[in-house]
Amino acid sequence: MSFLTIRAPNAIVDRVATLCRYHLAHLNFGGSPRYVRKLAVALDAVDENIEMLARLVESDHSARPPLLASLPEKMETLLKLANELAVKDAAPQPLLMGRHLLELGVSPGPELGKILQAAFDAQLDGKFDTLDAARGWAIKQYLS
Repeated sequence: MSFLTIRAPNAIVDRVATLCRYHLAHLNFGGSPRYVRKLAVALDAVDENIEMLARLVESDHSARPPLLASLPEKMETLLKLANELAVKDAAPQPLLMGRHLLELGVSPGPELGKILQAAFDAQLDGKFDTLDAARGWAIKQYLS
């Protein structure tokens, strides 16, 4: 078996290889904002984003003649939702920070980190989308 070598700068090869790990992610997309937010976080962890993933998927999808450049329907829908959620180019950032929990009376320590992680997971699940709502969620979940 022979392999074709394509010469490209290592930076491009590395980006494409990283994105290839996620290039079928759109196939599991069922319309969930949570799925899109979590995908944005996963891609951000490897210094990529949904916009670049969409470009890779478009390239892959359009490379089979006689197809014209286009996105598969699920990727197009995923990209549209990512744009609406403002996570197309970057992952969502946690709304609730340690300083907010300290203001609410939570003591510094490991429990604070657990609350912050739970809050970020809840944010990704769409349970809140403002800092005030995040504070309310934390009070209800952990401080009442």
